[in-house]
Amino acid sequence: YIKALQRYNDFVGRSRRKEYWRFVAFHALIYITLFALDLQISFFAKNPLFIFSGLYFLAALVPGIAVGVRRLHDTEKSGWWLLIGLVPIVGSIWLLVLLVQAGSEGANAYGEDPKASEREKSSKTSEEPVQDILAQAPVVEQPANIAEEPKVVEEDKSDVSRYLPKK
Repeated sequence: YIKALQRYNDFVGRSRRKEYWRFVAFHALIYITLFALDLQISFFAKNPLFIFSGLYFLAALVPGIAVGVRRLHDTEKSGWWLLIGLVPIVGSIWLLVLLVQAGSEGANAYGEDPKASEREKSSKTSEEPVQDILAQAPVVEQPANIAEEPKVVEEDKSDVSRYLPKK
């Protein structure tokens, strides 16, 4: 939610489903809370104004449009597809389908894949400890005769890829 608010005027690039739907969930929660507060206040007032929920809606309007545009960019659609939601019933369903579908892998016309950096981090962090351990381990040659002592063989330990699982 905070990330989407920080990029409130960024209509370029891509946003993951996770970023978009977290924004929508927090936005709905805050709006419902403020609306309930406005209902309580309007119960005692003669003229209900709904000030808090109205101000929050206006404040979150531009960030909501921006994160929606970036989400559509992740699915290789133009941000103008948000306007399809203005078509009664069918447009809202169509827009929901567009927002729910997975983003395209790799770079597209709107920018780099937002998941790519996470994939790189996870692959590096999972292989680095194994490489460190294997680089420190001595290579022991098993003797042909059981009575002999095993020998530690010095060899090039820089290539530890043979110890890693094949992809």
